[in-house]
Amino acid sequence: MGHKELQTNLWNIIPETEISGKIPIEIVGARESFKNPFPPKIILISTHLLGEHEKYDERNLQTVNFKEKQGWAGPPIAIGHYSTDQAIHDLSGLTVITDEEYGDWGALDGHHRLEKSKKEGILWVPAVAMPSRNERVICGRWGEKGPMIMKSNVFEKFKQEDEVYPPQTTKWQILGLDEKLHKVVDMVPDFFIPTEFLKTPLKQLLNS
Repeated sequence: MGHKELQTNLWNIIPETEISGKIPIEIVGARESFKNPFPPKIILISTHLLGEHEKYDERNLQTVNFKEKQGWAGPPIAIGHYSTDQAIHDLSGLTVITDEEYGDWGALDGHHRLEKSKKEGILWVPAVAMPSRNERVICGRWGEKGPMIMKSNVFEKFKQEDEVYPPQTTKWQILGLDEKLHKVVDMVPDFFIPTEFLKTPLKQLLNS
């Protein structure tokens, strides 16, 4: 699929809004997003609002390099809502979240990208809102040791900064339209957003 055709097809799924005109977001890869049973709900969210449910590994932070790529280049962070999937169903197109409470939304996949963003002064990140309570969204764990992790336990940790799992505990997957399990990161398109925009407050960008 050509680059221009890719842009057109994916933006038919993620409708352009006035936000799209003020913040340059380029879709640069499809991955396996065409197998995703859920329409992408893309959110731009302030980093200080996102709760986390597991720690990051300092060594893995070295693999995330925004400076070299001159911006965000890759999949959005997968997030879920603390209390309900209805908040996700109500979203349409490209949405900005700047004023909810910490932990109302939390990272499911992408903790290292989120942490590196904070360390480099990035104020907001692209995220894909997952209907994480749906039976096609699977929460497992890496490795065979340890008890089964309930989704509800993960959501509770969004607001518990000091009581999170060790690095690489949870393993989130989606049962695709092909009835196979896929990593969440492979089921969303890749984006590119220049660093200068990521380091400018969202409200300032929207009011420009």
